[in-house]
Parts: sequence; structure tokens; C-alpha cells
Amino acid sequence: MRKIYVCLMMSFFMLSCEKEKLPIYTDYPFSLSSDPIPNQIYLQDGAIKIRLYVNKTGNVNPTKYFFSYYILEGRGQLTDNTGGSSYVVNEDYQFTTSTTTDKDPLYFKYFPKDTIATEINFLVRNDQGYTSTLAYKFNIAK
Repeated sequence: MRKIYVCLMMSFFMLSCEKEKLPIYTDYPFSLSSDPIPNQIYLQDGAIKIRLYVNKTGNVNPTKYFFSYYILEGRGQLTDNTGGSSYVVNEDYQFTTSTTTDKDPLYFKYFPKDTIATEINFLVRNDQGYTSTLAYKFNIAK
């Protein structure tokens, strides 16, 4: 009798889960975007302010995100938005995102060493294997 009861209970749980058909997400795709980038950018206190957005889709459960950057044209130093912490080219840096919003901003300052055309490529990846890149191209106005 006890075995029948256990089998009935197991069947009930299996059937109830099957009826709900709740999706289980383990992947967290995203894309990378920025505000519009003008052709000519003027320096503000010797720096250019850069704002990128991580646009998450699907489930926004906690996921680890990392960014790195590459300067393809020009020379300069990328820092956090306060100008305090400097970032090294081609190094991964972890950052946090919100679990309540689908769009998280990343703020940077770029201190150019010369006034030529500049191209910075940003690469963001998460611990689920998704990556997104964004080319940030501009000319520094004198």
C-alpha cells in the first residue's frame, strides 16, 4: 500500500510540473550599445566621456559580466567615470549589473594622448559564453 501511495505522489508531481510547462533558462544573451557618437568630440576636462549599455534579454538572473577594450587607432588611457582607476588594454575586468533592469550603463573616461582619429573596441562577455563587441570611433576636435 505504501508503494502505491509513493507512486501516486510521484506521478502527481510529475504531471503537475508537465502541465505548467515553465521554461527553464540557463542562457542570458545580451547586446552592447552606446549613445550616438558624434564625428567630432570635444574634450571635457581633458577627457572624453563614454557611456555604453549592456542590453540584457530573457532572464536577468545574476550573471557575471566582464569587459575588456582595445585601442585600434590613437593613443590614450581609459579610466572609470571618476578618472581614478585606470584600465589596461586587453585585460578582463568584472563589473556588476542590476537584476531588476534590462539595460545597464557602463561609464568611462578616455584621456587621449594625441588629437588624431581614435577607435576603441569594447568587448563584453558573460559567464554563460555570450560576447558582444562595439567599435567606438571618433575624432577629437581642437
